[in-house]
Amino acid sequence: MFAAIAIGSAEIMLMVVLGSLVLVGLLAIVGGFLHSRRSRELEHAEKMKAIELGRPWPLDKSEPEPEPEAADSPEQLPLTLLKSVPLGSLGIAVGASFLLRPEPMIWVAAGAVGVTSLICGTVLSLRQGPARGPEMSPASKPVSDPDALDVVGRRG
Repeated sequence: MFAAIAIGSAEIMLMVVLGSLVLVGLLAIVGGFLHSRRSRELEHAEKMKAIELGRPWPLDKSEPEPEPEAADSPEQLPLTLLKSVPLGSLGIAVGASFLLRPEPMIWVAAGAVGVTSLICGTVLSLRQGPARGPEMSPASKPVSDPDALDVVGRRG
């Protein structure tokens, strides 16, 4: 009636490992949702208590936060390369080692790509110069409050 399915110990171990990974992932997701809900409830209770006592709410989010610098901006490109290329080459080497026959040349190539990207990213970062701030020429006078300076002629 039913065909006997022969399952080896390796397949059972693989199913147990994958099942436990799925279980841990689901627990992490549900735990994250519960934590977020509890944080919102506590924040609401704090806000209501502050309103009740007539105090200002310290976590007021009416003032917009400054935008973080985009990862694809020219200033961030060398740092993005420094992070992503070595990790990508390492991931490809790990995948190739598991899918193909393990060859030492896979790791040599991944190491060469990683080291080359570190060197080139560092050179790009150093050539780029400091982050741009407010434009001010070195010959211009710095902005200062005139009352903050003690002038000898005013002393009398």
